Amino acid sequence: MLPLLGNRTGIDHLDTPSGFGESRCESERYEADIQIVPCARMVNSRCAAAASHVSPLRVRLTHVSGTEPQWRHICEVCGVEEILTPGDAFDLGWDYPPRMGQFGVVGPRCCPHCPNVKTAWWALAIDGYTEDMLTEAQRATVSRIAGEPQSIAVLSD
Repeated sequence: MLPLLGNRTGIDHLDTPSGFGESRCESERYEADIQIVPCARMVNSRCAAAASHVSPLRVRLTHVSGTEPQWRHICEVCGVEEILTPGDAFDLGWDYPPRMGQFGVVGPRCCPHCPNVKTAWWALAIDGYTEDMLTEAQRATVSRIAGEPQSIAVLSD
């Protein structure tokens, strides 16, 4: 089964979720569920996870701070691989989470030199392909995306 299919902004193609617009964290109410702080960080990972339909662990893993983790950035079009922080990747023009899209949601994963029209996301979202119509390379990309962020983690020695 395919992971969620993201649009260009990384938001899934689901209908409006039930309870949209109301608090999804009533049982874990704090004085402030989400605080807007410099860098737009979400403070309460459980409420942030409920709002974005991901696990609290993924929200914590994608938290961007002054000491950003490094991730493997693999271009699904040309195959180039670089180890970058999310900030560096974004500044260089990579289409990669957490700054472009989100982990675990099918979206473009490409370097600044390659077009999105050759990505698995394009084949699925724009060309209307089904999973069985994808190439082996595109299936490998979808599999890697489904395992994010662990599948692109840089392991320390």
